[in-house]
Amino acid sequence: MATSKDKIQYRSDFKMRLLENPNFFGTLSKMGVQEIQPPVFELIGDTHYEELTCIGFNPLNDLLSATVKIKQQSGYSGGPCSPGSFEYVRFYVDYGDGTWVDSGVGSFNVHDFGMPEDFVYAVKVALDPVKRAFCYKDAVLPKVRAILSWDDIPPENQPDWPPVWGNVLEADIQLEPLPNLELLFEGFQIGIPEKIDPVMIEKVKAAAKPFPLPPKKALSLSKQLKAIDRSDQKTALRALMPKMQKLAAKPSSFDATNEAKKFKSLGFDIGEMTDQYVGLASDMTYEQLHCVGLDRAARELYGIVQVKKPYGFSGGLCDKGSKEYVAFYVDFGSGWEYQGTSEVEVHDISPLPAGGLWYQVSHPVDLDGHRQEWCNTGKARVRAILSWNTKPTPGDETYNPKFGNWLESWIEVEPLPEGAPVGELGITLHSIGNIPKGNIEPTGYADGWNNDGTFKADQSPFGGQIVIKVDVTSAPGPLEYQILLTEPSGSGQQVYSSSFHQIVRQTDGTSQPETQVASPDGWFTHLPTASTKILESPMLVARLTGQKNGLHTVQVRFRHAVTKADLGQTIEKPFVVDNTRPEVMLAITSGAGNCGKFTIGDKIEGTFEMLDMHFNSVSLRVEPNAEAKGGTISMYLGAVSPANLIAEDTSASSTVVSFDVDDHDPGYGNPVSGTWQLDTTGMLPCGFTVEIHGRDRTIVNSENDHWWRRTSVGFCLEEPES
Repeated sequence: MATSKDKIQYRSDFKMRLLENPNFFGTLSKMGVQEIQPPVFELIGDTHYEELTCIGFNPLNDLLSATVKIKQQSGYSGGPCSPGSFEYVRFYVDYGDGTWVDSGVGSFNVHDFGMPEDFVYAVKVALDPVKRAFCYKDAVLPKVRAILSWDDIPPENQPDWPPVWGNVLEADIQLEPLPNLELLFEGFQIGIPEKIDPVMIEKVKAAAKPFPLPPKKALSLSKQLKAIDRSDQKTALRALMPKMQKLAAKPSSFDATNEAKKFKSLGFDIGEMTDQYVGLASDMTYEQLHCVGLDRAARELYGIVQVKKPYGFSGGLCDKGSKEYVAFYVDFGSGWEYQGTSEVEVHDISPLPAGGLWYQVSHPVDLDGHRQEWCNTGKARVRAILSWNTKPTPGDETYNPKFGNWLESWIEVEPLPEGAPVGELGITLHSIGNIPKGNIEPTGYADGWNNDGTFKADQSPFGGQIVIKVDVTSAPGPLEYQILLTEPSGSGQQVYSSSFHQIVRQTDGTSQPETQVASPDGWFTHLPTASTKILESPMLVARLTGQKNGLHTVQVRFRHAVTKADLGQTIEKPFVVDNTRPEVMLAITSGAGNCGKFTIGDKIEGTFEMLDMHFNSVSLRVEPNAEAKGGTISMYLGAVSPANLIAEDTSASSTVVSFDVDDHDPGYGNPVSGTWQLDTTGMLPCGFTVEIHGRDRTIVNSENDHWWRRTSVGFCLEEPES
């Protein structure tokens, strides 16, 4: 019987245990996988160390987020100076048909901090919804499932996968509706045809561009009151609140009193409504703030809000609706500091899912002035105040909303980069191609984890779009910077001035790309995080494209934007570029050769070859899979012989075989070649293709992508003659 000490030990050697037995903790048994080793220590969904607490969504920018609470002082693979470990959250979305669509994974790095407080983090992914509707149709309310897993990435397209350490959470969200076509077509006076020809659609889009959609209108007070039960005094008060607040703010109480008499014509006693308003405080009947956390990578605070009622929000999706405001404060140890207020738009939506609808509100936060030297992690207290339809008073951390609530949590204040001075300007190269500078060797090859721990480079070059990130701390004012590159030609440092885009979000949730254009002498404006906007990638300074193959170096120089005084530069860092796809070749050499006819039971033989400067893997696949899965395909380095066998299909569910070239690397620039054999016994008569897929180690477009190429040959398989 395993003890709690065993549990601690199993966490410390977690990955080795899974290598020993993929079902060590019983996860595969839970999924119903057959023919597996029995579990050694059953452990599924343990939340002792970390727990997924909330899921939220912002309809205006399609950002899907979650908050995670880190609950222990240790158990995360090392302190702040170590690589630590990663918390992963994979999101799935069900649009109402019972099918979970994999919508991506977010992550953050975590360490042993030795602090008693529970830290709350936030992660996000950009959702690309597969279903929307017009505002006058039923609202699209998908269900989201999030899977939190410590140090083990939840596999793709496995919505029922159980984590060992972590948990699973579900919530319902609301998607932003499509533009109303009647409004869209109003600009050029055409109706909505029942069927639109695809060519006509393009003409419609072109014609609609000069006519932006008009803003949504507020639902009139009379219509709001007509839609509610008059006995529901609290909902009526929500509808009347904006009018009452406006009257109370009038400079003349005499004028306000006269106007208030109109309430009687609406069927309400102003005295009773005023008593209710004055006595109301932090009512959470309609909405509630549940979680507050820090998205460390984006440098923003998140609040997750639950909408609990189908009414009381000033109109449906075709109307302006109302706002949920969240004011954020941070206490670094000397009192609350106001960070700003953000908002999310909400509406009357009926029927409402049983658990309500969950929204996300975010606001930028600047922690640089409170970061300590490398290895010394700090902490701060966050207070968030939710207020429906009324902005909390700025700078009043004791503000008591009529509808809404307060919430507090602790966040990590990460240390400064290694070598950056405390309280002074620090300029540190953060990463190239989303690989931390410490994981790029002097040879220019990446070797280690990327920024978010979602893939591990192995002597990898860079290709495609290569993002350059720089961590700038304690800036003495507005800054400009210049990108200096050296190329394999050996011509020395050259200024790189190609423009690039940065996604900027406002505090109301709207977002737009902002193009960074260099001055004639190659200087870019540095975009710091402001109190009213959020940079999707705060440290981004360049997107390099079209680089030549070979060894490069990059250096970023900074100066004051006004005085033009030189402020320093990053180290000059080497990186290798490979922008060439692999070459692959495949042929059938036995029998009738390529496109020939063969008989079931034949052993078809052929040759393959892959040529590349940075090999990764070669695979062969026979299609169509359903008809081919009875066969067996094998690959050999050299002639077909048991001694040369390097990979063989042993699966009964497919006919595909692959091997990593790393173990058989022929040397820089030399081809990997050999032979293959397909035993067709058990296959069905059909026309087939054998496909070769060659993949290299290049980090393409700063993601877990690689250059690849494929080609195929065909053959026909027939029944034996009687």
